[in-house]
Amino acid sequence: MARRRSELAGDIFGNTLRVEELENGYEFGFPGSAEWTEKLVGMINTERACCRFLTFDLRFEPDGGPVSLRVTGPEGTKAFVETGLIAPPAE
Repeated sequence: MARRRSELAGDIFGNTLRVEELENGYEFGFPGSAEWTEKLVGMINTERACCRFLTFDLRFEPDGGPVSLRVTGPEGTKAFVETGLIAPPAE
């Protein structure tokens, strides 16, 4: 679990182009490359198996533009995303 959190915090969420706080979660912006698309889809597949309460929305801008990922869910989702996905594990 700690390794997975470290991967998410560093490799994925540590490289966002932007972060927007939403009422029920967060929206993150990433580069529009195929590499990022694959990383994000892989992360979503893994997290869907573990965190069944989360909703993931991917949006692809035209002409290879940035990719937006929304992670939303019920009450408590924002805190979960902050501590369970984007925060690096405590040393």
